[in-house]
Amino acid sequence: MAAAGDTAYLNCRSGNDALCLDRREGTFEVQALPVDVGNRRPLGVGSGALAVLASMPSAEVDAVIEANAGRYRRHGLMAERVHTYVEATRARGFDITSGRTVASYRGVAVAIGDGVGGLPAVLSVTAIAERLDVRRIEQVARILMREERALRAILANEPTSQQKGFAT
Repeated sequence: MAAAGDTAYLNCRSGNDALCLDRREGTFEVQALPVDVGNRRPLGVGSGALAVLASMPSAEVDAVIEANAGRYRRHGLMAERVHTYVEATRARGFDITSGRTVASYRGVAVAIGDGVGGLPAVLSVTAIAERLDVRRIEQVARILMREERALRAILANEPTSQQKGFAT
């Protein structure tokens, strides 16, 4: 993900949360670091957690949103708004968030095909809002989609028992 120059994340589903499995800082002098490896967020909060949610079957999405409704309020969200964000993410093919978790950050996230080892998973990039303008959002989304295809190809050719992690 060096091509993006910003902080890249790998998140997967863990119950009603997104779990950060890996974080790679980019080369740009100002990095957005809202999540540490091992942190959890309610599915639907932040770009990675929203993209994980949007990648799931509709019935599961409904159940997660219902279960997380109270938790969303702590993040300034309502369940109905999360449903709207899920539909927009699905229609676009990737997620864009702007200032929902940290006011000065934006994020772009792409689901990893059928997930990793049966778990919904996503790749995302977070940057300061000024750096991630409309033109650059499209560029970062293309980078994430390219990386997602490469990762999916690697996972398709490697037996599950040999999948050891994502750090390179």
